[in-house]
Amino acid sequence: MATAGTLHQYAFTVPADALLMEDLPVTLVFPGDMEPTEGFVVGRHENVVVVQTFDAFGQAVEAVTIVPDATGFFDT
Repeated sequence: MATAGTLHQYAFTVPADALLMEDLPVTLVFPGDMEPTEGFVVGRHENVVVVQTFDAFGQAVEAVTIVPDATGFFDT
């Protein structure tokens, strides 16, 4: 995790064929009782994707589901 001001960046390992391109809005869904949070894909290198959020959720995340929000992407 990296923090700059009120922005937080997290790197996640994803399958190589995951369709997560830069600037794509996403929702991060965590296991357990954590609330989902929104963010944007800000970078990708092979099977690592970097997501920027306004919400901090710790130094490391064991598991997360990344749900693309293409509707928000196409609205902008």
